[in-house]
Amino acid sequence: MFWQKKTVVAGCPLVILLLFVFGWHHDLFHTTAYYDVFMHVLGGGFLVITLAGIGWHGGLKYRTARRVHPARIKATLAAGLVLSSIAWEIFEVIFNLTPNWTQSVGDTVSDMICAWVGGAVALHYIRPEN
Repeated sequence: MFWQKKTVVAGCPLVILLLFVFGWHHDLFHTTAYYDVFMHVLGGGFLVITLAGIGWHGGLKYRTARRVHPARIKATLAAGLVLSSIAWEIFEVIFNLTPNWTQSVGDTVSDMICAWVGGAVALHYIRPEN
């Protein structure tokens, strides 16, 4: 499967980093309406792919692939996505990446929903091999 390839596991975070730096350098997060939404959807999807790949290469392939139910694997990936998106929003507030966080609760919620949508789409394609 595509998410089991080491190049994908390493490449997904690299692509997100490059797009983030590009968007930050050109101020696309504030000037282009959908760049922030695009980044959160893409980030959620890439996060699920990366977590699945790390789990696969971290031992799931060798030790537990036949003992762990696929639904439990997907639930773990979904929990990782939810916790990571919440952590990212806290990171944005701590490092002042949002102009006025007290007035942007709606933006924070929409950012997390976008990440969850991207993760749900990617999660649909993650299928542990039996």
